Amino acid sequence: MKGILSLIWLLFAVSSVSTLAQGQNCTLSISGKVLNAKTGAPMAFANVAIKGINIGAVADENGRYKIENLCEGEYTVVCTRIGCDHLEHTLHLQSSIVKDFELIEESILLKDVLVTGEAIQLQNTQATNELSGAALAATQGLPLGESLKKLPGVTTLNTGASIVKPVIQGLHSSRILILNNGVRQEGQQWGSEHAPEIDPFIADKVNVIKGASGVRYGADAIGGVILVEPRALPTQKGIGGEFNLQGFSNGRTGVASGMLQGNLGGKLPLSGRIQGTLKKGGNLQTPNYF
Repeated sequence: MKGILSLIWLLFAVSSVSTLAQGQNCTLSISGKVLNAKTGAPMAFANVAIKGINIGAVADENGRYKIENLCEGEYTVVCTRIGCDHLEHTLHLQSSIVKDFELIEESILLKDVLVTGEAIQLQNTQATNELSGAALAATQGLPLGESLKKLPGVTTLNTGASIVKPVIQGLHSSRILILNNGVRQEGQQWGSEHAPEIDPFIADKVNVIKGASGVRYGADAIGGVILVEPRALPTQKGIGGEFNLQGFSNGRTGVASGMLQGNLGGKLPLSGRIQGTLKKGGNLQTPNYF
């Protein structure tokens, strides 16, 4: 008896669900266009899908889309496209609906990327000679030309006790380019009695470039190029300096040079340097004359 009642109840339930399904309209659709919110132009290949169920459509090249075979009810429709903000609308579907979506293009901005570091010193393939360190310190009280005599291939042209011009490959004056911290030094080109007016204490190293490698510095570097390079400014917070005294018995010459440099650090990381040299001397003496 119980089995017969269960069978009757099951047949009644199936009949009720079938009747309910037949009474619901599942031939409805949602269609429309996907447009650019600013320009009104159609946006091709946007995705339009119903949230929560695996039903959707892709807009064609004219921005048109259509989702079919929907039953009556409430749906949340989501429209997405690469490079745009997604858009959602809740629709109560009782008949087929035409719904357009207006997407706003999204600006994708990357934050600033700041790369800091020191440049890698590339291997020098030029024909160069360098004067630095103890060799440079030993000649800092002398004119620049006298200091450069320590390098092979460099001689001097003397037109006075302290007027010394460097000579490279037999050329001097306007045939040799001197760069003092990247600035052209033109003084020695004015005449035979003008030597390079460069304070030797300012240099951390002096490079002499000869041959075809000097062409990169300009057409006036026929004989060669002399690069006077001071030491780099400090990058760490603090103040420091140095003081040098030198003397020469001949001419009773004295030289005093001082340098003060520092870095402020903090929010204003400025670096600076002040340097000066004082030299005083008398007539130089030879065995037979002054």
